[in-house]
Amino acid sequence: MAGEANPGQFSAGAGTAVVEVAFPRLYTWFVFLAAMDVMMTAIVLHFGGFEANALAAWVIEHGDKWGTLGFKFAIVALVLCLCEWVGRLDRGAGLRLATAVVVIQSLPVLAAFLQLG
Repeated sequence: MAGEANPGQFSAGAGTAVVEVAFPRLYTWFVFLAAMDVMMTAIVLHFGGFEANALAAWVIEHGDKWGTLGFKFAIVALVLCLCEWVGRLDRGAGLRLATAVVVIQSLPVLAAFLQLG
C-alpha cells in the first residue's frame, strides 16, 4: 500500500524521518515479556512470594513502584540499544543477541507462573 511503512520501520507522519530497527518482531516480544515480568512480579509479591533477583529485590524494596518501573524501563532501553548497535555491526550476532534476550526475558515470567502454581 502506498505510504505504508515497511516492516521494521516507524513513521510518525508526513515529513518526518523513518527510523528502521533491526529486529522489530523480537523487540516486540522482548518488551511484551518485560511488561509481563513486571506484572507477574507484582502478583507474586502480592501473594507472599519473593523476588529471586537480588538487584531487582533491592530496587523493589528501596524504589517502590516508580523506582521499579524506572529500573525496568532503563534495562529494556539499554538492551534494545545494545541489540541495535550489535546488529548494525554484525547482523547475525545482533540476531543471536536479540533472540537470546527474548529467551532470557521469558525465564522470570515462567518462574513467576511456577511460583504461583
